Amino acid sequence: MNELMGFLTVFTQPELLLLVGVGTFAGVYVGAIPGLSVTMAVSILISFTFSWDVYPAISLMIGIYMGGVYGGSRTAILLNIPGAPSAIAT
Repeated sequence: MNELMGFLTVFTQPELLLLVGVGTFAGVYVGAIPGLSVTMAVSILISFTFSWDVYPAISLMIGIYMGGVYGGSRTAILLNIPGAPSAIAT
């Protein structure tokens, strides 16, 4: 139980929640564009987050990953063009 409380204490900070939101918005944008993948976005982001603390960098990467998966499936459902390789079956 202490581990769960420690996790919630760290990841419910307003700064980290803002980074997850910004990352999700950017991830939806990247995932919706055919030819750009979530893996590509996260790998480019890693070079920018080397000088950051651990928690903000991980929060932004989690947001971009989750938003990118959603964005890729969104174009696959609406336009029948998969925006991400994982959305090909959709």
